[in-house]
Amino acid sequence: TIATTRVARATRTGALPVPPRVARAADALGLGGRLAYLALPAPLAFCHGLARPRVAVTDGLVDRLDDRELVAVLAHEREHLRRRDP
Repeated sequence: TIATTRVARATRTGALPVPPRVARAADALGLGGRLAYLALPAPLAFCHGLARPRVAVTDGLVDRLDDRELVAVLAHEREHLRRRDP
């Protein structure tokens, strides 16, 4: 619980505006408003939080993926969110 709280806090403070391409994919999957976009070179996507789970992706990941791959990654993370499985 402590580690999850720390990740959530760090994600909130480091989040950037979600680029339109990523926002469109997230909205199509019902993740609008539950996605954090982080400026990190590492290709990461993860679900975090227990009470109000959210998905985070990094620009290092988004830059490497085409639209179809991005949707697949977000769909995968959406399942973690749905199951409250950070």
